[in-house]
Amino acid sequence: MAPKIVDREEKKAQIAHAAGAVFGDRGFDRTRIDDIARAAGVGKGTVYQYFADKQELFDHAFAFMMSSMEADMRAALSEQRPPLDTLREITAITIRAMEQLGHGYRFFLEYMLHNSREGKRLAALEQMLLEYRKGTAALLSAAQDLGQIRPELDTDTLAAAFAAWFDGAVFHWIVLPESSGIREMADAFLDLFFTGIAPRAGEGEGR
Repeated sequence: MAPKIVDREEKKAQIAHAAGAVFGDRGFDRTRIDDIARAAGVGKGTVYQYFADKQELFDHAFAFMMSSMEADMRAALSEQRPPLDTLREITAITIRAMEQLGHGYRFFLEYMLHNSREGKRLAALEQMLLEYRKGTAALLSAAQDLGQIRPELDTDTLAAAFAAWFDGAVFHWIVLPESSGIREMADAFLDLFFTGIAPRAGEGEGR
């Protein structure tokens, strides 16, 4: 009987996914490789075949969590559609990612807190956030050129505020899940955001 061929990338993703859940539940300091191996359904030695230590696994689990959303956003930004429509699509992608992440958001928080306590820069998160804000600002600038956004508004500041809203929304959704759905909150936010940045009466579009 031929030996079973192991897909290394699939196995690595399996371990990373399990690690994110365990780190979120127990925190970095209280998590053991044994805990992650058990959650992933593999032996402890298998974990060490893919990751040198707990810190490397911690970092990889975070990168794995972010990678799918980042790929979807890059695809949305590459499509040719009106800028504000693209911004709506990016919002939908982010909301879907939040729904899939669910209580894994605790891992997101643990990652930020642990690295902050250790005095480490959040390089991967910083890069993703900068790219997100840069892409959002470019879309807002394009919409501003079309006369769809008031000319006096700073698009970099708008992009930062737009990105920051998601952190508050997911926090409320996790802490108070019965109060309001994440999609409903997003719809309300977009209505307020687009109304607030729209040209005032008499300024019009397509200037």
